[in-house]
Amino acid sequence: MALADLNTRIYEAEKKNSNLYSFFFDKENAFPRLWTHHICTILYQLGLRGPFPTLHQNYLKNRTFRVRADNHHSSIHVQENGIPQGSPLSGTFCLIAINDITRIIKPPFHFMLFTDDLSIHLRSSNPERAHRLLRNQIKVLYDSISARGFRISTFKTGLIIFQKKRKPSTQFPPVLLQKAVISRVDTIRFLGLHFWIPHIKLIRAKCLRKLIILKIFSHPKTGCNRKILLPIYQNFTFPARNP
Repeated sequence: MALADLNTRIYEAEKKNSNLYSFFFDKENAFPRLWTHHICTILYQLGLRGPFPTLHQNYLKNRTFRVRADNHHSSIHVQENGIPQGSPLSGTFCLIAINDITRIIKPPFHFMLFTDDLSIHLRSSNPERAHRLLRNQIKVLYDSISARGFRISTFKTGLIIFQKKRKPSTQFPPVLLQKAVISRVDTIRFLGLHFWIPHIKLIRAKCLRKLIILKIFSHPKTGCNRKILLPIYQNFTFPARNP
């Protein structure tokens, strides 16, 4: 399920006069908490044999670290879990470790999963039924995620109920996650996107800031010449990407 599919499901829920209950989970320190033994086990279950999985195993294990304070260093410790961030293999290993979680998310639920970002969605016109299904699904999902070494942040996890504006606000009972109430929010950041109007306002504010800078630099009397103004415009319009 992609963001375009989520937009379609929101439209279908409004069209059928029902609500779309969406939970967006935030996993704390996903990469440092990855269970390396679980990754190696999955690679073995996938049928990988020989030097290729051994290379991955050597990459994940025998890693050490130490702490520096000013010019003083601590003793060297072995890092049993976690994968290095910034590596091309980090995202792949994260997907391998968490991809089988989607097997426990079954209809009527739908999900979106991308590395450490996970959300589940349920369309229903009965708040009591939706609360019961979500409560059971979240409990099973939390147990499965915890068994893989992840930890869900109850403060950053949020619930959004997509419904018609003219429809009265749904009095939805609170949903608990490890004895903590999951907050009901109007917008949340997921996959770099704020749902939905705040994201448009954010893009508009960024564009206005750049336009103001261009207006100052392009002033007929106090502005820059064309050779300087053109690279500034190109940098704003086509920002350089890291290789």
